[in-house]
Amino acid sequence: MADINEREFYRRAIKVGNSAGILLPKSLLGAEVVVRIVHPPLNTKKDVMKMLENVMEEIRGIYIITETEKKETKNIKQIFKRELKSEKNAERFENNSEYQEKTSENKERSKRKIEIIAVSMSISKTLETQDYHLTIMPLNLLKKLAKDKPDFRQKLFHSKPLMNKWLLVELRKEMGF
Repeated sequence: MADINEREFYRRAIKVGNSAGILLPKSLLGAEVVVRIVHPPLNTKKDVMKMLENVMEEIRGIYIITETEKKETKNIKQIFKRELKSEKNAERFENNSEYQEKTSENKERSKRKIEIIAVSMSISKTLETQDYHLTIMPLNLLKKLAKDKPDFRQKLFHSKPLMNKWLLVELRKEMGF
């Protein structure tokens, strides 16, 4: 039998009553164990608010568009980039990317980025971290994209509000949903 001191387990915390816990083999009953957090859970609202703290006075609403694979994130990013180019704001878009992926670990985790759109008065900007792809766009551009791009309209319809649910309801009404 392997020495109990040399065993290492990787477990996901689960709900246990009114808290979280991990399940271990019965042979460890009564043993003292050390728990180390490898990847803390995401707190989307707190993380996004921290990313936007410098421009918060310009923000009218924040919405989670998708929590799926990076392919969809690229589609929205490309649509937004093309739209900005058509309005001759591409340079501003490229220069304002503050948070960039730098390591292979970030690239590996980027497969599961959460895509978020923040509606502003006049700011056009893209921010990226290892967990989030945040696009800040003016309300008039958002309305134009929703009108012209059916796939974007569907994503906006199915989005979840983080801030200002009322604006999202009004946008849905304008789109005819």
